[in-house]
Amino acid sequence: MTVESRGHLNPGAPEVTLDRAPIGLDDLVRWVWTARWDVPPGRTVRQRVLQYPAFNLVTDPVTATLHGPRTGVDVRELAGRSWVVGVLLRPGATPLFTATAPAALRGTAEEVRGAPVAELTAAVAGGDPAATVRDWLAPLADRVTD
Repeated sequence: MTVESRGHLNPGAPEVTLDRAPIGLDDLVRWVWTARWDVPPGRTVRQRVLQYPAFNLVTDPVTATLHGPRTGVDVRELAGRSWVVGVLLRPGATPLFTATAPAALRGTAEEVRGAPVAELTAAVAGGDPAATVRDWLAPLADRVTD
């Protein structure tokens, strides 16, 4: 499912696609989103992103990071061919990924240890990162309480 809005402020940019899918772990996750880009050599695309007031677990080919809520618009300079997979977390899921108090992460980010970077890399190449994220997070679902 290609998304034209909801945080993707450059809809129609031919070099960038954004897909979003629910994964059935509603206590943990609103949805998983995947951005892919393929920008010709020597060019960049300024991608504007408006974040939801929530935490996002974001994985790229190298690392995984937990991003706290931010106000305003972020801008990313995209070049070459790459991807990012994000998990829009429900509030109760944040403590599963960090011991840092949620208020301390407002407007900032921290690296997440043990995130499935290699598995997601393979899943993005294969076209189904949402299923990989669901399989990785499913064992954590029972740890979320009221």
